[in-house]
Amino acid sequence: MNGDELRLAELAGAWSLTSITAVGPRGTAVLEHPLVEGLLTYASSGHMSVVVQAPEGLYGCALVACAGRVTIDGDRLVHHVTVGAEPTGAGAALTGTASPVRSAAMTLTLIGRINDTTTIMTWRRNPPLATPVQARRSGIRRLRSDYLPR
Repeated sequence: MNGDELRLAELAGAWSLTSITAVGPRGTAVLEHPLVEGLLTYASSGHMSVVVQAPEGLYGCALVACAGRVTIDGDRLVHHVTVGAEPTGAGAALTGTASPVRSAAMTLTLIGRINDTTTIMTWRRNPPLATPVQARRSGIRRLRSDYLPR
């Protein structure tokens, strides 16, 4: 396993969007949950997918979705979009940094350009969900979803 694989393994899991700062020709807009919601998923294999729901006026659509692969270049993450709904079509590249990687309360900041808008997205790592076996062993009767921010 090389260094990139180890870092990708540390990033693996689900992340919830906490805020978006969009800087466009008309100025700056800062949106926070619940105005925006998003789920970013990394696999240790280097695959990623992201779905963001935002007010329609931000990007000209209410839902932005893309998937592809992620690579690591030093402390930068580069997301190579291979499939995406407008406005993040195939061929787009979104960059970002993760700091600190080994923290349980890890946050991730991604910067990308969509149309004429530069977007800064802040994500937080979601806690792992209990499996049905773990739930039975711990006496949990009903699993709750931690995918969305509170």
